[in-house]
Amino acid sequence: MEKSVSSIINYEVYVYQNYTWDLLGRYPSEQRAKAIEYAKSIENSERKPTKVVRETYDLDTQTFQEALVYLSEIPKPQPRKSSPYENSVIPTTIRRPGPKKSHLTEGVIMIFLSIIFAIMTAGMITAIALRFMSSIGFTARDISGQFVLGMFTFFFLIISIPTAIKWVNWDNLLGENEEEKKEQNPLYPSSSQDEFKYSKRELYEIGDEKYLPDSFSSGFVRRLFDMFDVLMGRKTLRQRIEEAKAAAEKEQQLEEEKEKAEEEARKKQEEEEAKAAAEKERQLEEERRLLEQAEAEEQSAMSIQTEEDPLEISAISENPVTVHTVIPPELEKDYLIMTSFLSIILRVLQEKNTLLNTYARFGIELFLAGACEQLCTTKSLSKQSNRTMLSGLLELLGRASTLAELFYDKIEEYMLEPKYLPVIENGAKSMEIYLNNKSSPELISLIQVTMTSWLNPNKKEMITSGIYTIMFTDIVSSTHMTQTLGDRLAQQLIHRHNTIVRQALNTCGGEEIKQTGDGIMASFMWASNAIDAAIAIQKAVSAYNHESPTVPLEVRIGLNAGEPIVENNDLFGLTVQIASRVCGEANKNQIYVSSVVKELAAGKNYTFTPLGEFKLKGIDTPQTLYEVIWNEEKPKKNPPAKKDRKKTKEPPVERDFSETLPEL
Repeated sequence: MEKSVSSIINYEVYVYQNYTWDLLGRYPSEQRAKAIEYAKSIENSERKPTKVVRETYDLDTQTFQEALVYLSEIPKPQPRKSSPYENSVIPTTIRRPGPKKSHLTEGVIMIFLSIIFAIMTAGMITAIALRFMSSIGFTARDISGQFVLGMFTFFFLIISIPTAIKWVNWDNLLGENEEEKKEQNPLYPSSSQDEFKYSKRELYEIGDEKYLPDSFSSGFVRRLFDMFDVLMGRKTLRQRIEEAKAAAEKEQQLEEEKEKAEEEARKKQEEEEAKAAAEKERQLEEERRLLEQAEAEEQSAMSIQTEEDPLEISAISENPVTVHTVIPPELEKDYLIMTSFLSIILRVLQEKNTLLNTYARFGIELFLAGACEQLCTTKSLSKQSNRTMLSGLLELLGRASTLAELFYDKIEEYMLEPKYLPVIENGAKSMEIYLNNKSSPELISLIQVTMTSWLNPNKKEMITSGIYTIMFTDIVSSTHMTQTLGDRLAQQLIHRHNTIVRQALNTCGGEEIKQTGDGIMASFMWASNAIDAAIAIQKAVSAYNHESPTVPLEVRIGLNAGEPIVENNDLFGLTVQIASRVCGEANKNQIYVSSVVKELAAGKNYTFTPLGEFKLKGIDTPQTLYEVIWNEEKPKKNPPAKKDRKKTKEPPVERDFSETLPEL
């Protein structure tokens, strides 16, 4: 009946900044609403997109799964898409700001300077070419005057045309009307301050309709560049710009489609979660309605409960009207065992002056369900026999026959609830103790602990003085595990250890006192319960390691009994210190107990291996320790390391659990 947690769920909050998702915080599974609220607060305060992702780590398969829980409606800022021609030199006809000059004078001067520059440069190149020809064997007779003139003219044209285009403002020289340009193109600069407000990249990304009008020089240069691109076998500048625009539009469309798909997935997941929550609420409402119906039928069928004597079992058992289930003759003996077990439960509750209301009866019914199943398992009875006996017991408690059968059908569903499962498991444990020894004090203790926890789930009972058995658990080599596996996986193993220990405490009637970093300190009223819990912990750890051998969990346990000091719901004193030292002496997967625990558990079916006397750190008197053999296949021999420790005067290096660590 043991229920184990197979996955760990966290909710992570992200914010979109600097064109990437950054993690802001992580919340446990029960704080989903808090994570979403935090994401919305960041979204409203900083006006940045946020999202909440549910991360599920499967401890069995050791894999992570993520699901989008919340995504803000604020769009993500798009990164600026750089053009492949952003840094290219694009010729334009925009005038640079400066003092206004006469169009004709400026144009003539620039033409004259261009011609002078072209003549000088062409002459120099021609002279260099003639000298080169002379050096390779050509004579003055071989080079005619027409050839030299043609060479000079060729170089002159090659240099003068680009220079004139580059230096001369042909628009001003030809006297084009700028007012007409402003009317035809609203993007044309209207003043000297606006002449450079459009960058080169913007001029080519405006589009065909808003493209600056081609002047004589700019159109000629653009076509000259286009011809050069064609001769080089590549696409023209305009074609490349259009392809870049198309690629950017396609990328933006894909991004919009991706965001739309994420939004649809988020809405679908929210709808599924809302539907599941509504279904669970409906089931709880149905269960509540059935309980109220049962209470109404009970009040109308019998009036045997009073405030002075709420647990009069004789009045219940003597009323034949409410019993409809017929017990077969072959089950009468087993049914008598169950009715005697029920009378013990009611007597314990009567001593505590517990009012048998609907909620208390439901807890008793869960307890009986576990006990009845344990009895049927021990006696090898069928499920139908289990149904018959449990229905008869529930009718004794006031349930109608149809509701009693419905309760049996929902037992498996109740076992999935963390609140109901410990009650059912403790019922099975109590029946096992009852079949072995009907007068066992452990039976009364387990019934009291279970029903007290059921009736007061949020109330932690104050620890009173008396003899207690103290347990310490510790994860072996936790520091090395953190360095090897990392903080995240090491913390998940600690959570697995805590889950296993707490399930054993619930089953065996133990109470968690505090966490010790990578271990737990607990107390028990009975030494046998503490040993049972320690054995259950080691078996559960062994089963987990068998399922997940790649990341094993190794635990050691130490037990000591005595009368500790009680203060602020905590335990102190020599008893606690010895228990901590005993745990430190144990190796991985071992259970060490003091001689006091062994004597208190005398007569029980436990196997103890004597280890000799140990000189514990801070303890003057040597302590005799024993190992509890929980795995019969394990060889029963003393670890040599412990024998060596006993002979040495120096205390062994260990963890000091007596120092109170902050509770996680």
